[in-house]
Amino acid sequence: GVSLYTPRLSETAHSRFRVDMAQDAFNLTGSRSTPFLSMVPCSWGAVFFPDTWKRFRGYLRERLDRGSSLKVVVPRSRINGWSASWKRFFMEMSFRDGLYMLYPNFGPNEASFSTNHLEPGEHIKADETKRKSTSHLPEDFTVPLLEEDPLPSQLPRRRLPRRLQLPKFDLHHRVVFRPAVQDRFG
Repeated sequence: GVSLYTPRLSETAHSRFRVDMAQDAFNLTGSRSTPFLSMVPCSWGAVFFPDTWKRFRGYLRERLDRGSSLKVVVPRSRINGWSASWKRFFMEMSFRDGLYMLYPNFGPNEASFSTNHLEPGEHIKADETKRKSTSHLPEDFTVPLLEEDPLPSQLPRRRLPRRLQLPKFDLHHRVVFRPAVQDRFG
């Protein structure tokens, strides 16, 4: 699938931590605006391809019917304890099958096509938004929306890099693939 949002927080490791995608992209490719691939599905604006979504629905149906006998344990991950999130099951499938989502990265301010306003709902309680919760800080979730002509002027070399040139991150935001020197965009 394709995400419309650039994450600023890795929430899957046992200890959440901030990520700086513009800096990570620069370190890996020489460009602060390189899109990237991640195993983490986006729930704040995304397009899921039909085949992948059908595959997920089948996995979810079978996983819920057969319970823990199909459970995929992701090592050192908080998601193993999540009970009510569809993303947990999608991440299990991503981890098991090696699936990745394409994310935008318009550095240096991590502008995106969508953002999270931390509105009350399933994971953000109404009282958290009133009392300045320390578990959901706006700077960790709210990114600026892209206001400039986004494509292709914002991309390295004014084009979307080939899939094999994109940095890849696992569920814990560890680098799985770094482009070869000759594929850097600098």
